[in-house]
Amino acid sequence: MTGSPHLPLTLRRAARRLAPAVTMAVALVLVPAPAQGARAPSLRIGDARVSESASTAVFTIKVRGRMRGPATVRYATADRTATAGEDYVAASGRLRFGPRHKVRRVEVSIIDDEIDEPDETFVVRLSKPKRVKLADRVGIGTILDDDPTIGGPLGALVINEVDYDQVGADDAEFVEVLNASSQPVSLVGVELHLVNGSTLASYGVLDLSEPGTLSAGSYLVVAMPGVAVPPGTPTIELPQGTAIQNGPDGLALALHANETCTLVDALSYEGSLNATTLEGCAGTHDLVEGTPTTAADSNADVGSLARLPDGSDTDDAAADWGFTAILTPGAANAAS
Repeated sequence: MTGSPHLPLTLRRAARRLAPAVTMAVALVLVPAPAQGARAPSLRIGDARVSESASTAVFTIKVRGRMRGPATVRYATADRTATAGEDYVAASGRLRFGPRHKVRRVEVSIIDDEIDEPDETFVVRLSKPKRVKLADRVGIGTILDDDPTIGGPLGALVINEVDYDQVGADDAEFVEVLNASSQPVSLVGVELHLVNGSTLASYGVLDLSEPGTLSAGSYLVVAMPGVAVPPGTPTIELPQGTAIQNGPDGLALALHANETCTLVDALSYEGSLNATTLEGCAGTHDLVEGTPTTAADSNADVGSLARLPDGSDTDDAAADWGFTAILTPGAANAAS
């Protein structure tokens, strides 16, 4: 067979020129880098300072940083020097946050009392965060005591009036105690002793602690059932079968504290009781202040034995005490 020796090369070149072109496309996906200074969202809780008389302590919890979705966190109160159930009401729960709800508040109820005490603290703790970091886990709640300073009974409490003898049956007997100071006084550990003039010993002891405190210038009345006193007057009922003896007998206020017993005030009536034994108190106690009083209650005339003027306490019974026909249990004494 004969032919051109160049034909095969020409055909190969033509074939290459006729072959379809192949194009390769490369797709690039650009992921933006975090913005300079950007931070993940985080939670912070603030502290709260409230007076004891305030009803609520409010803790504010805020999200800082950009949020891309919902987030949650748990919270719960815990004691420090304040005690749940006594100083505040325990609280717990879960808070939800979102891009449009970045601030939440936790309200804790505060319990007001009339006890003079130091400022106290409790905490609200955050835990179990979801889709958010905790930058601050604990908020401190401070309860600022706003109760007036409570004084002690010494030099403040006095036996102010007593009606131990009535016309007819002795069924309306009472003893009135006055806080003659300018501040509230604690009654914790204070006792009223009824003292027998024959045995020179206590024949009845009444605990006066129940009201807790006695406001400045206020009265506490220990009385038989049925004795009328002004509304709101603290009253302790004489136990059934207990009567205040007609004399010569005595009354004593005593304070039990730190395993010691201290005489606070005393009255010896219709006689002088100079060396008495008070139940639970060591040693003997003189119930006569200065010169003995000669004033006495009466079973012929309505009236009482009272400090005149009201609250008078010169440490001389003869000067301080007198008989008055005006009965004033729970109110200021008045001369007749």
